[in-house]
Amino acid sequence: MVLAAFNLRLAIADVPPLLDRIQLDFGLSAALAGVLTGLPVLCFGAFALATPRLTRGRSPELLLVGCLAVVGVGAAVRAGPSLAFLFGGTALLSAAIAIANVVLPGIVKRRFPARLGLVTGLYVMALQVGAAVGAGTAVPIADGADLAWQGALASAAVPAFAAAVFLLVLVGTDRRPVDTENPKIRRIWRDPLAWQVTAFLGLQSLLYQSQLTWIPVILQAGEFTATAAGVLLAIFHLLAVPSSVLIPVLMARRNDQRSAVAVMSGLSASGLLGLLLAPRLAFGWVVILAVAQGGLLGSALTLIVLRSRHSGDATRLSTMAQGVGYLIAACGPALVGVIHQLTGGWELPLLSLVTLVVPMLLTGLRAGRPGYVGNVTGALKEDTLSSG
Repeated sequence: MVLAAFNLRLAIADVPPLLDRIQLDFGLSAALAGVLTGLPVLCFGAFALATPRLTRGRSPELLLVGCLAVVGVGAAVRAGPSLAFLFGGTALLSAAIAIANVVLPGIVKRRFPARLGLVTGLYVMALQVGAAVGAGTAVPIADGADLAWQGALASAAVPAFAAAVFLLVLVGTDRRPVDTENPKIRRIWRDPLAWQVTAFLGLQSLLYQSQLTWIPVILQAGEFTATAAGVLLAIFHLLAVPSSVLIPVLMARRNDQRSAVAVMSGLSASGLLGLLLAPRLAFGWVVILAVAQGGLLGSALTLIVLRSRHSGDATRLSTMAQGVGYLIAACGPALVGVIHQLTGGWELPLLSLVTLVVPMLLTGLRAGRPGYVGNVTGALKEDTLSSG
């Protein structure tokens, strides 16, 4: 699980540090470069919605193996000699990651029912570490090994193929499909609780993607050099790891998850307000934002698992939450950029992100109440959630 999750962000996070070189080689405009960096999030949403057709009657573990193999193929393809290879490979690996994103919560629900919080925390941690490794090693691989940006991007295929082989050996020929789902779960698109989980994940992802895209630019507009801003972004990824592990563990030990959502949302608002009102203390605010975003990502993915009775339910809720949620998130960086372009400063964009914390908090508080999708009025049983 951890090794698989590590590869689901590694091949995405290695592009931004190399983007200036890619632009130079292909003559990419800023707009087309933005499409390249935004393509994975769009694919996360679009292909997540198609996942139920792939999972029906199939082993989710073997599907995950296939996804990792496709990630490896896509990583290699994007290093090809033309824009078609670059965008095609990126879309291919992003589609595979989207499907893997959806099936992972169901696998956790089925394989680790007594350790939901811990295992969810570990795979969220692996997502963060993979992103940090991808961002931090792309330039050294390109320069140190004299592989250029093409070699650095292609190198992400190696751990993806290794993870696919390891997982295939581990699960063998297990072809069990997902567990029998609650019949009411088929009406998930009309379930208020499912929409609350979806809205919370979508708004959390929007804030996260917006911060990853624009915080380095905001820092450089102040007193930070490009190198210092890049280092601080890597620190952002790493400092998100502890809270991404701890929060899911704590949430799974309680019937009610609203307190965790409230605390992490408060930290997020504090960090954004700090950047707005006291930009000279940017390092401290970025630390707070990292802790908040790690905890919020862990919260969103944990709620998918905890609000589902069966692994089949978790897969369907994951499809809806991540499909719609990532499509919402894809709009964030572009909207922040438009507001900045219209105003010429970063005050209103930051204030807009602070404002979005409010609906994120409200939907998170609703999603954090005891209940299951398909049975909104039902209470969660204490023993079901006393895992860690």
